Amino acid sequence: MSGGTASILVDCFAQSKKVRASVNVSEFHGSPTFAKHRIQIENTSELLPLVQSTIDLCMGTLVVDEEERNSIFASERRRILGWLHERLQPQFEVPIEVSEGSASHHGKILARFAGVEEPAKFWNRHYTTFHIDHKQNTAELDAGIQVNVWVNLTAKPISDFNLGFLEKAGQIIPGQQLNILKDEDFADVVVRYQPYLTNEHALIFQSTGAMSVIHGCFRFEDAGQLTNEPRHSIEWRFLVRRAQPISS
Repeated sequence: MSGGTASILVDCFAQSKKVRASVNVSEFHGSPTFAKHRIQIENTSELLPLVQSTIDLCMGTLVVDEEERNSIFASERRRILGWLHERLQPQFEVPIEVSEGSASHHGKILARFAGVEEPAKFWNRHYTTFHIDHKQNTAELDAGIQVNVWVNLTAKPISDFNLGFLEKAGQIIPGQQLNILKDEDFADVVVRYQPYLTNEHALIFQSTGAMSVIHGCFRFEDAGQLTNEPRHSIEWRFLVRRAQPISS
């Protein structure tokens, strides 16, 4: 069963408050594209070999000291740049560049856990509040927008603690609307998500800027839909901007 309801908390930061609402949950209709939805589901067959040591470190099958771990995280993150550019460029009408920068002060790589004890000190607990990153909802492509690559770290399908995105009237809600959302607006809001996501697919989504997507971890209200299966995921963050002409 992929539909139901969820009680969610949304950070409407411009109002200095968080809104609690019970909303419907439904899987994506078809495959979202970055050009239209600022969300894309992408096959990871070419991504996972680039970051295998990062995955091994997160899952505890590779153990090194903190300095070497951070070095591996950084070097393998750089390998994703070309992979991401190949998948995003066709979505834009202008040349873009993908850089190692990040708009967020929370880090460029986040391993998150849910439904389980903290795997290690460098892990982060799942974040249940629906939000955009860095509370940044104005930037356009010229200034740079943050794009996240989100992956389930295991081959086991996610059945609880799913990552969802807010939609209203058939459109993914852009971050620039966070400052005008009112309690009554949530009567028609839907959480969209990809059910049973494994490590065979990644979620690519815009997390800062005017057209960022409001995202967060949710659980179904119906206890019968809760599996309590733990979730281990990782998120890489990159800065995407309009490519600058090369000076002669």
